[in-house]
Amino acid sequence: MLSFIETATALRRTEATDKNDASSRSHAICRIRIQQKPDTPDDDADGMLYLVDLAGSEAARDTTNHDAQRMRETREINTSLSVLKDCIRGKAEADTAAADASSKRKPHVPFRQTPLTKILKHIFDPAALRNCKTVVIACVNPCILDSIPSRNTLRYAETLRVIVPKVAEIKYDVKVPRTWDNKQLRSWIRSNSGSPPVDASLLAPSETGIQLLRLDPSEFQDRCVQTPGVTAQQAMLFYNRIWEMHIDSQRNRQLPSKSKPNAVALPNAGSRPTAASDVLGQRSSRDTNTGASTIHFKERIRPGMVVSWTPPSKLAETLPDKKTLALILCPASAAGPHARDYQGNPVQAEPGQNGGDSASYLCALVMVKTGSETYEMNLWRQVVVQVAQMTSEVILKYDTVARNWLNHDSDAD
Repeated sequence: MLSFIETATALRRTEATDKNDASSRSHAICRIRIQQKPDTPDDDADGMLYLVDLAGSEAARDTTNHDAQRMRETREINTSLSVLKDCIRGKAEADTAAADASSKRKPHVPFRQTPLTKILKHIFDPAALRNCKTVVIACVNPCILDSIPSRNTLRYAETLRVIVPKVAEIKYDVKVPRTWDNKQLRSWIRSNSGSPPVDASLLAPSETGIQLLRLDPSEFQDRCVQTPGVTAQQAMLFYNRIWEMHIDSQRNRQLPSKSKPNAVALPNAGSRPTAASDVLGQRSSRDTNTGASTIHFKERIRPGMVVSWTPPSKLAETLPDKKTLALILCPASAAGPHARDYQGNPVQAEPGQNGGDSASYLCALVMVKTGSETYEMNLWRQVVVQVAQMTSEVILKYDTVARNWLNHDSDAD
């Protein structure tokens, strides 16, 4: 640690001024990460200690003989100190407003205005949930010749004195992941990670809910698949689930308390006619007509059907995805004169393609999401598919919790 400090000190800029022979022309920041021991899972994990050595502000009388470079440095130093003062006071006011439920005022914390306060974003960001404290140490000189600069320093430090608010305790809420400690997070993982359940000790050995949300998706997935039987698809669905919970909690939405990660309500096919309420509640691309499963899929092609297909070799090279699924929109002959495929070519039905295997349809590409077996509909990326190129119907169902399309089953040719 000392070697790092010495290296940084050697890079710090100092210049001679009228006041000091070696005046600091830049600020210095030492950031120390304090790690919790592995046997303290209930406590917050790593802490951060920032030690900031500020360059001193300079009065106009001390800059009389400065050249253009020194004057530019002086302006930047004084500007950063002024913004730092505004950030410290603004953060204290923001904490006070957050603790007061009746307060509608949202103080502005201008931490983006200088490089110094940008580095200290984790301290000044009003959205930060971690409690932090700021201590200011002012250097003064008892020498009579320095009485005026010392007094100015104390005046600057005095402006940083603010009433320390009583920070409201963040209460546990089962629907708000950022309020979970490690014990509560592990309990939720065991109950909501699917089957087989993800080993909570592998996914979150010490993290709290808000720290788990900060994990990179690949790291989250790697931890999940360490549990025997857990697939990459299940891991990404679980990742999407906890993130959707977090987003919904930010928007004050309510999620069903008993929802499961892969639970989807599918209408039951019966002998009675399909009601309008059933159609509105449809969560699958399956045909809602009764008895449709007994008819070959090529004889009941309809808008909304998802099919797998084999594109021509030249076209396959240009497709962005190797898994060629398509959502049928309409017959190619009904697309209209302004329709274009994803390559920009006009959509036209060739003469004689009116029915059977020679018919062609305008379809939207169905893409596989990166790193998972979930799908997304790209309605604006369209392609013409002939019936002869279609191999099977693919049933996609919509996971209302993870907000993804999943491959349910398929009717082979």
